[in-house]
Amino acid sequence: MPSSRANGMKFATKRCHAALAAAAVALFSVGSAVAQTNDFLHSASLTDGDIELFRAMDFAIFDDRWPTKGRTMKWSNEQTGNAGTVSIVDLFEHEGRPCRRIEHRIVRRGYADPVVFQLARCLSRDGATWEPF
Repeated sequence: MPSSRANGMKFATKRCHAALAAAAVALFSVGSAVAQTNDFLHSASLTDGDIELFRAMDFAIFDDRWPTKGRTMKWSNEQTGNAGTVSIVDLFEHEGRPCRRIEHRIVRRGYADPVVFQLARCLSRDGATWEPF
């Protein structure tokens, strides 16, 4: 039977991951927060190379002209051992605009639990950018 200290540490780890996920949603919602986003991703033990791969998949999943629910794209950095996926978990409309809810799952070398978070964005009225939902 696990000790109460072990349970407390598991709870603290889950709370930390929840806080990281909430921060990610907030940071990814603002296009001008690139430096803040980098700070969040670095705090999740990701290198600049990891972040570059992460962002490439994030942009690719939103730029897909014919998205399908369940579509998953993978990234992996052989140099760091870190990897992740980005998946479309929902397609919907808001005020007549197409929207997507995506899930990021980041597996970091040396950590047992992945960092998982979801965010939603809708296409801007002019069709030029994806805005936070």
